[in-house]
Amino acid sequence: MTDIKADTHTTTHIETALPWSPQELRLVRRIDMRIMPWLCITFAMSLIDRTNISAARIAGMKRDLHLGGNRYSIVLMVFFITYIAVELPSNALIRRLSVKGYLPVLVAAWGAGDS
Repeated sequence: MTDIKADTHTTTHIETALPWSPQELRLVRRIDMRIMPWLCITFAMSLIDRTNISAARIAGMKRDLHLGGNRYSIVLMVFFITYIAVELPSNALIRRLSVKGYLPVLVAAWGAGDS
């Protein structure tokens, strides 16, 4: 009877799965650690922004604006249709321009529209 040994040397280290060098992996990890918190904060702010209208309803917006019947649903529908209609061209502009060129224009337009 022959003794068959199982292969005990299985490699699951990430460096063997990716064609990057250890220095490149450290760089990618370092970039991820700098970018991911900002992306999470941005996503959280976007989520808060979209859910504020529901919180405003609970806080009394429906009563203050006399939104009886289905008027609140119409307001919500108009808000989300506008949100989607503006988001799609905005994403196209971000691809055409760089983010560092688009973001200041967006902030300036937001400030100009507020005054």
